[in-house]
Amino acid sequence: MPADGGAKGRPDIRGKEAHHLAHEVAAAFDAVTDPVREVLLAVREAVFATAAELPETGGVREYLAWGQPAYRPRRDGVGVAVRLGEQAGRPAMFVHCRTTLISDFRSMAGYLEFEGRRAVLFDPVRPLPLTELAAMIERALTYHHRQAAVSWPT
Repeated sequence: MPADGGAKGRPDIRGKEAHHLAHEVAAAFDAVTDPVREVLLAVREAVFATAAELPETGGVREYLAWGQPAYRPRRDGVGVAVRLGEQAGRPAMFVHCRTTLISDFRSMAGYLEFEGRRAVLFDPVRPLPLTELAAMIERALTYHHRQAAVSWPT
């Protein structure tokens, strides 16, 4: 099995601590179709794995937003939430539309499909682009932290 992913490019989480799904979050995942659910659960694991590498986030908090699983840094003011759901029958990762994140994501992985300023759409039958996915998650979870670090000349 490749070091960066399991079957179909999904993260290999065997032997790693699985993150417990709260009842209401599990119900939200159960509400989407099976191939989409599989991808969303893999993205969920990528969120937890990426956040574990970002000490400034303090980890992530999982909750429901708009009835969909969402992940926000535990530390306030560090980043924006990442929300997972189904868009037009495809797995999607949503971010706040008033950020530059989708534009950033397009420059990182222009071959992916995007919807407006809010969503990255994944193909449920193709391998997840794990490297790009981790980079997108990192940018979202540290968005405000990175913005504050930018110093503009006066």
